[in-house]
Amino acid sequence: MAFDSDEISQQIPQWRFAPIPDDQVAPDVTQRDQFANDSVELFQSLVREATQNSTDSPDPGSPDPVRLRFSIEQFTGERLKELQELCRPVLPHCIACKMDTSALDQESARVLIVEDFNTTGLVGAVDKHDDGNFRGFWRRHGGSNKDPSKGGSHGLGKLVFSTTSALGIVFGHTIRFDDKRSLLMGTAILNNHEIDGQRYPAHGYWAPGQEPGKIQLPSEDPHQIKQTRDLLGFTRTSESGLSLAVPFLDDEVTESRLLRAVVTNYFYPILVGTLVVEVGGITITAENFSSVAEGLDDLTENEKSQLEFTQQIVPLMGSEASCNLSAHDGSKRLSEESIPEAQLDEMREAYQSGKVLHVRLPIVVQRKNSSPSDTYVDLFLTRKPEGAAPWALFARDALVLPGETKASFGEAAYGAVVANDPEICALLRDAENPAHTKWNAKERIKRNWVRGMDTVRNVRLSLSALYRIITAELREEYSDLLLSMLSIENSSQKRRAGPKSRKKPDKEIPPPKPRFFRESKIDGGFTIQPGPGASEKEYPVLMKISAAYDILSGNPFKAHDPFDFDFRKKELKVAGKSVELVDREAGSLVLKCIDKDFRLSVTGFDPNRDLITDCKVIR
Repeated sequence: MAFDSDEISQQIPQWRFAPIPDDQVAPDVTQRDQFANDSVELFQSLVREATQNSTDSPDPGSPDPVRLRFSIEQFTGERLKELQELCRPVLPHCIACKMDTSALDQESARVLIVEDFNTTGLVGAVDKHDDGNFRGFWRRHGGSNKDPSKGGSHGLGKLVFSTTSALGIVFGHTIRFDDKRSLLMGTAILNNHEIDGQRYPAHGYWAPGQEPGKIQLPSEDPHQIKQTRDLLGFTRTSESGLSLAVPFLDDEVTESRLLRAVVTNYFYPILVGTLVVEVGGITITAENFSSVAEGLDDLTENEKSQLEFTQQIVPLMGSEASCNLSAHDGSKRLSEESIPEAQLDEMREAYQSGKVLHVRLPIVVQRKNSSPSDTYVDLFLTRKPEGAAPWALFARDALVLPGETKASFGEAAYGAVVANDPEICALLRDAENPAHTKWNAKERIKRNWVRGMDTVRNVRLSLSALYRIITAELREEYSDLLLSMLSIENSSQKRRAGPKSRKKPDKEIPPPKPRFFRESKIDGGFTIQPGPGASEKEYPVLMKISAAYDILSGNPFKAHDPFDFDFRKKELKVAGKSVELVDREAGSLVLKCIDKDFRLSVTGFDPNRDLITDCKVIR
């Protein structure tokens, strides 16, 4: 559907939504729906996705760090009218999608500008489908063409820009580092919709006119590019990189929130010197990071302590580790046997004195149909500040994964798991969720790696394992101390002082009912068998069996992660007699006992971890 007259030059960009043929299926779920399923605040997602896209594409010919600029401009008067006219052709499509279009007629409009510099720009073919990131940004909807060492992996990063626009509109200008081409294009990402009986896809394009069925091409007209650049507020002139404009910006996105999101999400690449970010005129570098962070009024004491710890470990990353552990093939859990005894004593003493431990854990990874490769992660551990909550940094390249802190670390310490080597980064990248906050994507791991699930699990838990190794003796001391403080005087000693009369209870206390079942631990699992009370039950009997690996603090069953084990998968072997499996969840089974001779055994758990179970009769 074309909105301008046929007399308009084909070189002038026009808004077009290509009609969907009647014989073509249009999926109801769009990439907008997929992105919305990640429970991350909008402005947080915006900063994370924009920054990740930029840091993934550094200019190989530039020694300078990637530079990123966020700015929000207020459009009024004639400038606003030009913007409204530029976007108005999208209005019928927005109305068909039942969107609130009132922003188009307000007396002012906010526009977000996001620009990166010292980057490659959107390279690749513009006139066909290939694996370049020009197509990846403008035409690829879901999936990813990124190299395994790069940050994003789901092809959903660009969606956050359209999501922050009331009309779903994004304009982009790129200058490419390789061929120096200057390209201008726009898109509107809505939902599948219908106008006057004609079906349209969710995605429309602002591009020079093309024949029906032809691929959308960007504008390369210098006059058009300058005119659009001046209108939207792009500062790019000849530098390679990408400039984006998001008109009619969501009220949730403000410069103060963006600044806070940059400080709390991208402190790591800023501090290591690979990223410089400007937000609303405030430039954040490694040199002034502390002062910028201190100027944020809403940072909590915990966040301040966490940033200070990160600043402590950054200089250590370029130095020799205090301990180099023995190599793991990915399936092995970090254990005390990996550390020489003399070195372990030194590490324990250093930890107790408040120093930061730096441990390098070698790992062997293997891609499918490839030879094994040596790689590693760096672990950092120190005592947490008094009164502070446990916290750990999980970082892959320049990307911090905040969801891993809660999922994989709850020890009474501060720590960090840092992955910088390309091979381990490729594996961990395949494990990330669409929001890049956690490692939990099993299918790609199984598809691309040998023992990949074991390796990811062990990397996630390596810091907790190190903490337990280092503090083992300390915890034993605390246990003995508590025993002495809380011990109860021996009752036999009391009786020596003279007999005491004891009043008999008015009623006899009934003996406890014999247990219906009994649990037994076996190598790598557990069994459930009839107890003394099994013969007295009416059958069938329903039982719920929950399992988890024990943790130092908190509820281990609530803390269970499918990465630890999953009853729904074949990794656990379930066998039984006179039982039926009614239901399976990641951490539990519902079991029907048919008669008094029931038996159940489950094996395949990690023998190096403490397995606990909770069995209940539910009917």
